[in-house]
Amino acid sequence: MGYYTMYSLEVLHIQNEEEFNHLRKYIHEHETMDYAFDDGYYYDDAATFGTKNDAKWYNHADDMIALSKLFSDMQFRLHGIGEEDDDLWYHYFHNGADEYCPLTSQRPINVKWDGDLGYSSASPEEIVDVWYDREDIANLLERQSIAITRSNIDKVVDVMDIEGAEEAMMEVFETYARKKIVELAERGELD
Repeated sequence: MGYYTMYSLEVLHIQNEEEFNHLRKYIHEHETMDYAFDDGYYYDDAATFGTKNDAKWYNHADDMIALSKLFSDMQFRLHGIGEEDDDLWYHYFHNGADEYCPLTSQRPINVKWDGDLGYSSASPEEIVDVWYDREDIANLLERQSIAITRSNIDKVVDVMDIEGAEEAMMEVFETYARKKIVELAERGELD
């Protein structure tokens, strides 16, 4: 058994493709990172490593601190979606410093992060990492007072494409709303 989390990673300030390849080699030589992350994508001066497998990575903070010390000019943002409904977070790392931020938090205070807080997949020319789209979905579900669960996020992702994201989110919302209306009616709380 154990507790599984889906991890993805964003990296800023990569000087060139050679430095990216060095980072990717380090990640794939670390057993848990290799299991958790895909091969990664390099573009401009940044990279993303999407989720390859759910992982039991209990010492991710220590491993990422070590990684950030080794690649001290880079900034790292680890994203996690755990098994528990409210276990959605970012963990920022830069040159040995780290800061944990729940999904609803603002920009980190103690760790430098030059990137956007969210990820926009509005441009089809951009590389899209599905876990960042999941963050957008989670934010919308939260604004609609719908439980941010893996199953609710998965329902949206399963029927989603870039153009159809809004309709997919509305489908989850409507299902939730119908369920709530039935519950209220059964309790006699509707007129």
